[in-house]
Amino acid sequence: MSTVPAGSRTSSRTARDLPGAAPAPLVVRTAELDPSLLPDDDGALLDLLPDADTPLAWVRRGEGIVGWGEALRFTTSGTDRFRAAEDLCRATLASAVVRDEVKLPGTGPVAFGAFAFGPGDGTRSVVVVPRVVVGRRGGRAWITTIDPAGSIGPAPSPALLDPAARTAVVAPGEVRYAPGGRDPRAWVDVVGQGVARIRAGELDKVVLARDVVATTQRPVDPRHLLGRLSRGYRSAWTFSVGGMVGATPELLARAEKGS
Repeated sequence: MSTVPAGSRTSSRTARDLPGAAPAPLVVRTAELDPSLLPDDDGALLDLLPDADTPLAWVRRGEGIVGWGEALRFTTSGTDRFRAAEDLCRATLASAVVRDEVKLPGTGPVAFGAFAFGPGDGTRSVVVVPRVVVGRRGGRAWITTIDPAGSIGPAPSPALLDPAARTAVVAPGEVRYAPGGRDPRAWVDVVGQGVARIRAGELDKVVLARDVVATTQRPVDPRHLLGRLSRGYRSAWTFSVGGMVGATPELLARAEKGS
């Protein structure tokens, strides 16, 4: 099962903070798609997301995967959050029935995960296995459906990409910005302290960040934000999972075929 930095919710299965829980068996089917169905555009995959309800994405320069719906969701927390997620993913894969006609990274069973930065910050980590995944890589495209056993949906086919099934993407309108937890003057002081410590030889590198509060005229459609990020920052990975949306220029680790 591939995991990256999450239709119908009523038929999803949930396991919360239960590392030893046996997940419901899943039926996974991947079929090849005609690449011409996806325009040669950085946002083509993102344009397939049917609604604003927790879209899933991991894309860069028109390649990657997007997903929607939930076949399985579970949360973890604490110092063992990564191990618990890994154990549940392995258990899910062990019981899954998989038919993968494409056999590329990102095909077959896929999970999207977002993890808390620290074990004690009160934030739960989440892993979502979507109902539908669409991907593109190296000139090939595919679609995967993932269903709980006993609740099998339509076979993977272009019919699942019907534009008529998508809601319109809504722009947020006017956006107003305000300082977050640290005011601008205090932020400048912190940056100055970091630079001084580097010059003094105390640090080789420092990573600093601050929050900014954005208030929008209308509720934010994450698909609008994803499209802006994907087309505006082509070298970055644009992502969405568990309510977290963003873009990052760094891919710190990649594993394929177990290594």
